[in-house]
Amino acid sequence: MHQEAIEREIREFKEYLLKNTLLNFTTIKLYCSVLRDFLSKYNEVSLNNINNYIAERLRKSNVNYIRASLINYIKAKDLDIKIEHIIKPKWRERKRHGNYMSHERVMKLINAIEDKKFRLVALLQYLTGARAREILTIKIENIKIEDDFIRIALKGKGNRTRYVFVDLSLKEALEELYNGRDNGYLFFEDAVIYEKNQEEFAKYVWKKYIAYMRALKKACEKLNINFSTHDFRRNFADRLYKNHKDLLVVKEALGHADVKTTMRYFASRKKEVINAMLEHQKNVI
Repeated sequence: MHQEAIEREIREFKEYLLKNTLLNFTTIKLYCSVLRDFLSKYNEVSLNNINNYIAERLRKSNVNYIRASLINYIKAKDLDIKIEHIIKPKWRERKRHGNYMSHERVMKLINAIEDKKFRLVALLQYLTGARAREILTIKIENIKIEDDFIRIALKGKGNRTRYVFVDLSLKEALEELYNGRDNGYLFFEDAVIYEKNQEEFAKYVWKKYIAYMRALKKACEKLNINFSTHDFRRNFADRLYKNHKDLLVVKEALGHADVKTTMRYFASRKKEVINAMLEHQKNVI
């Protein structure tokens, strides 16, 4: 493919990722570099060429991100290629399944975050199971105070709108951030400057996420805890499942399209599975 045509494909692909995914700007750049390399080597985007490209790279490195980038390109171009026929690397057990802590420990960590805004971001993540980016980009006009709860519309993956609900006790904290504003972004007033340019907005949100991550890391170091921003989501899922024992409720709360994705949050529960099986057998044998 001619270089000019490749760069046009890259621009269109980047626009698609910015608009339809929650990928951070660094990952988008990585996906674009994969696509540029692929298009420079193959004139046709076909299942055979994709599998050959992945197989070649498989000898050199982990190819999960390569596969993901090409799958996103197939979706962006609406190509007639069956994704399930794209080769997968051999499954490896994840070394890290997240960090789970007691409710008291999580709240102690949240309260140790020095920045008031980021402390509220962490609390909303833990209370709703939302992703960090979904919370950081909450718009004031998408917050509705109801009689019994607060309803917040979030922009999730694929630019889909989903709703989370929080207790009225947070009303004062949220209104303090409004600061008399009727619209715009809840946590960062200057975000509206960048939102017309998707690429600039993605960079802006990424910088805010890095700042949030550093604030959390500082609190973790203070308490000698290993915890990530996504661990708030994992702990939310854990508590919700323990309270309701319904995987479909957890799936809907997390905004997952497929319950298989939800199952990953409980992949490391070997001890619980063993105990549950033995407990079941007591009632049968």
